[in-house]
Amino acid sequence: MIPARARPRGVRRYNAGMTADTASRLPDDLAGRLGLARTVLGEDLGVMVCTVDAAGRPHPAMLSPLEIVALDPGRLRLVTYPASRTAAHLAADGRVTLMFVDSDLACYVKGTARPAAPPGPDGARFEVRLDEVTVDRP
Repeated sequence: MIPARARPRGVRRYNAGMTADTASRLPDDLAGRLGLARTVLGEDLGVMVCTVDAAGRPHPAMLSPLEIVALDPGRLRLVTYPASRTAAHLAADGRVTLMFVDSDLACYVKGTARPAAPPGPDGARFEVRLDEVTVDRP
């Protein structure tokens, strides 16, 4: 661990004691930020997605918060490019991990995706059932 005075100014240390498992539900504040009735577009929220490729290796990619909607605290809807490797991996395997990060939150979501509808003009749609949610706060 880096001593507090050796850390660059403005860098906070995440405390392992602050990690919380929230079962299979998004924390209320994140669910609200990703919900259909959101008023903030989430431009300060970083979203990484990891799928599993045909060799069983993780495949990382970035998503915009605008490509994700919380249908309820236990389900997400994702939209991605139909020809992307992320869409192919989700359709073939379904295992997915999403990481939502901003200055006040790091939320890790493991889930199972299934195609939600045929690809539309906005992209390939997947519904993700949340299996495990872990939250770190500074």
